[in-house]
Amino acid sequence: MRVFLAFLRLDLRHLRRDRASLFWMAVMPFAFMAFFGTVFSGPGEPIDAVLVLRIRDLDRTETSRGVVALIDTTRFRLSAEEDPSASPVRTLTIPAAFEDSVLAGVHADLLLTRHGGTDTADFAARAALFRTLLRFHGALATAAPDSSTWSDSTRAVFRGAVSREPAFTVREEWASSVQTPSGFLQSVPGNLAMFVLMSTVMATAALLADERRSGVLRRLASQPVPMGAAIAGKATSRFLISLAQIALLLVGSRLLFGFRPDPSPFAFLAVAAVFSLGCVALGLLLGSLFRTPERAAGAAWLTSMLMAALGGAWWPLEVVPNWMRTAAHAFPIAWAMDGFHAITTGGGGWAEVALPIAVLAGFAVVSGVVASFVLRPER
Repeated sequence: MRVFLAFLRLDLRHLRRDRASLFWMAVMPFAFMAFFGTVFSGPGEPIDAVLVLRIRDLDRTETSRGVVALIDTTRFRLSAEEDPSASPVRTLTIPAAFEDSVLAGVHADLLLTRHGGTDTADFAARAALFRTLLRFHGALATAAPDSSTWSDSTRAVFRGAVSREPAFTVREEWASSVQTPSGFLQSVPGNLAMFVLMSTVMATAALLADERRSGVLRRLASQPVPMGAAIAGKATSRFLISLAQIALLLVGSRLLFGFRPDPSPFAFLAVAAVFSLGCVALGLLLGSLFRTPERAAGAAWLTSMLMAALGGAWWPLEVVPNWMRTAAHAFPIAWAMDGFHAITTGGGGWAEVALPIAVLAGFAVVSGVVASFVLRPER
């Protein structure tokens, strides 16, 4: 316990003196979360998008009004052409003489004009209008008007078919395995993982290399303290500091961005904790391989940036090719992001994060064992 407390005091002293490290641990993560969470936030997946649709009915007949009545208002917020306050994302234009063309069996074009928005919103608009036209043709076939005009009876049948509820509906939802996280659901876990990885690995590696160069480890080896206990004490100290950083980032992201690791916050914390332990072990490994703190810190920074870029911290792995997604899982950060997204995006729990936790724990054990063998001559 005395060894652990000594290392904890030493690490806290270094941290207090190094204001730049404190800034990168506690301030910059929120700036990155805010920037990427805002830039990459979208209106949602196509099935969730509610679009503003302005109606330009140039025909103003029973038939054109039937088309408008059949538009799914759960997908669209309709606005009239004369409404100056509307800011349409799409405009649906029904041409003049539309009813005459329909009754005569002549092809008629409806024009959907795009004013902005994303490609997914465009897909949602076209898919919803396609369903509208299917229902319109069904209502028209039910009424069966003649080729010249409407009669009172066919009008009544057509209106009844338009107002009738569909016989069945299809409920759509995204499977969690293919849902792509966006906005703060990607930004907060991604930047949390990246900054915890970077700060923990760099600090652990640089301080260990400095203690090796200054002879601190050799002096410890001359004391009645097993080298394994000394290394474990150092690892425990850095692990607790890393956990404090995770807690700070989660509380801050909750207050600033409304991020919640639901529906299983304890499973989310378990993934973060095991990932943090792996970061400490990686820092010990790099610190054991380099003799100077400058080289150790440089190698730790480069390793962290590569892992973050390839492991899904900067962008979701769902958007990269399959071979790249497979290669990314050679790094622990990819498994951590899998665990985070399984909870926040997929709505999972302990069962969904069991594999990421096991892999991260294995990575920590392997890195720690290799580091202990490399440090054996220090004993």
